[in-house]
Amino acid sequence: MKTDTALWQAINAYDIDVADAVLPFSGRLARDNGWTRDFARRAVAEYKRFIYLACVSGHTVTPSEEIDSVWHLHLIYTRDYWDRFCKDTLKRPVHHGPTDGGPAETEKYLDCYRHTLSLYEIEFAAVPPRDLWPHEAIRFAQSATRQVDTRSHLVLPKRHAFLSAAGALALTVAACSPKPMGTDLVTLAFAAVIAFLLVTWFASAFSQKRRGTKDDGSGCSGFTWPGTDSSNGSSDSSGDGGSGCGGGCGGGD
Repeated sequence: MKTDTALWQAINAYDIDVADAVLPFSGRLARDNGWTRDFARRAVAEYKRFIYLACVSGHTVTPSEEIDSVWHLHLIYTRDYWDRFCKDTLKRPVHHGPTDGGPAETEKYLDCYRHTLSLYEIEFAAVPPRDLWPHEAIRFAQSATRQVDTRSHLVLPKRHAFLSAAGALALTVAACSPKPMGTDLVTLAFAAVIAFLLVTWFASAFSQKRRGTKDDGSGCSGFTWPGTDSSNGSSDSSGDGGSGCGGGCGGGD
């Protein structure tokens, strides 16, 4: 059951895409993140839900990495975000800023993310879709993202790069072997197994080291205007409320 039905109706009716744009917001979002148009449109829909939660929660809420990507892009459309969205639709500003970093901030935003998921289920009577709202362990295990120009760079998952390296090493060993062809097949299989085990061990050790030393200093936070009540925009003595995000969504300290 929604706390503020009128607010949700206004947010839901808000169209972030310009009808006659060659590259509308959802198209740019899909292009910049390597998403399909359908996934981008779904992310926008969930972003609207997140902003609604930020307005009615009364406490800090935290988006997923995917939802935060929508928020980051929307902030670039300054006139649309501040005038048409915040001023005309939400009737209040919703701010977004970097976290201070460190373990304490990470724990704070982890707790905020848990509360956000719980509030989502209460307000929308549904479980957040896992592909856009992943489990907290996945959400806060993600490292800082970085934009890459795919026209000049090839982007591969690490596991694919490691497997490719293992295969290349195995082929090199087989090619350099002076033994007969029949023996080369055995050598190739043996080398492939050894290379795979070594590369897997190295990748695992490297990953564990990063997890053990990661400070999670990246992230961002946001808040509604101090003195604005999160439910109806009136004056409130707490002066605190709104939205936030942490655990890697901002890309660094």
